[in-house]
Amino acid sequence: HSWLFPRCGACVHHGGAGTVASCLHAGTPSIVTPVYLDQHYWAERVEAIGVGLRGPPLASAAAKTLGALLRVCLEDLRSGVGRLHSVALSIGLAVRSEDGVGQAARFVDAVCH
Repeated sequence: HSWLFPRCGACVHHGGAGTVASCLHAGTPSIVTPVYLDQHYWAERVEAIGVGLRGPPLASAAAKTLGALLRVCLEDLRSGVGRLHSVALSIGLAVRSEDGVGQAARFVDAVCH
């Protein structure tokens, strides 16, 4: 993910928490085609915060529908002022600048002492 996603105009995926996090880290918009459980939640969140689109559930996803969603993302990128890409890039920059490991270590240390 860390090599591929930053090179993509958009990522079509199932919406697992790890894949959503990888797209956010990369600053790449998502098209989420949920399969089960929490993936429907992540599809809603991705669209709500403006970093991607909720696609149909994978079981009913047609090539025509996915193609239309990809066109939306790629036209957003080509426009140079696309909202999906600018929000995704902004969140990606914020995520990459965090010291998540250090914050977690400090939290565990504070709880244990």
